[in-house]
Amino acid sequence: MVRPPVDLDALVARIDDLVRVHAAVPRAELRTIKRHLPAIAARLVARGLEVGSSVRRPLEAQILELTRQGFVPKKGLERRLAGASAREVQEATRRLVERGALVEVIRESGPGLAASTDDVMDADDLNELLRCLTKVEKLARKARPARGARPTLLRADVSGPLARWVESARPSTSESTQPVLVESLTREIRRRFRDSPLPIRIPDLLRAMGAPVEEGKRALVDGAARGLFALEPESGMGRLSGEDAELCPAGPMGTRLSWIVTREQSGVQ
Repeated sequence: MVRPPVDLDALVARIDDLVRVHAAVPRAELRTIKRHLPAIAARLVARGLEVGSSVRRPLEAQILELTRQGFVPKKGLERRLAGASAREVQEATRRLVERGALVEVIRESGPGLAASTDDVMDADDLNELLRCLTKVEKLARKARPARGARPTLLRADVSGPLARWVESARPSTSESTQPVLVESLTREIRRRFRDSPLPIRIPDLLRAMGAPVEEGKRALVDGAARGLFALEPESGMGRLSGEDAELCPAGPMGTRLSWIVTREQSGVQ
């Protein structure tokens, strides 16, 4: 039996609708349309879509949208994007960095990407920072207490070389960045709950997001107070390592809030 010809106009419209909803054609849907892509690829591109391992919103645009919310860790980045393989993500980020649209940043939590702003250090800044740190380190080594001697340092001799870096790192007001961080964390929490209803460990989330520790903890408490999600304590403090405990907001009776749950799950560990 001969199959009737595929309505390519209807197929293009269907793909357009899928990308609008999911940002990329879901894998299950892709299987049924893949053989027709060569015939309609040009029409999809003309609509502003990108044809790669899937049909999707342009990958570079997705990455830039993420970095507008702040620092984005490179590890697991492909899981936060729609319809892209790890190799495609790597190539897209390389192009963005080469064009100067993004910069690669090294943080304590690991390498990642950030928008090119005044907050990013250039090569001259890094060299000057290393010179200042070396100067302070030499002073500290000279003043390290030895047997029979108790030398020390004046704070002014330490703060002087580092003042430029310490002052520039301070935000003008913590309130100005708080709503953005709450929104960013809430978006990631909702995405994870869509994938799995299981509670989310706060230390894992803050590390994955590359969020500053104190600001991240305040943002989680703020989000919970607004009813966006709920925070639950660890069942036993002994289960938290010292490093993990530092990443958890303080809870009642000296506990640490280490889990994020949906409002419906609140009270269930």
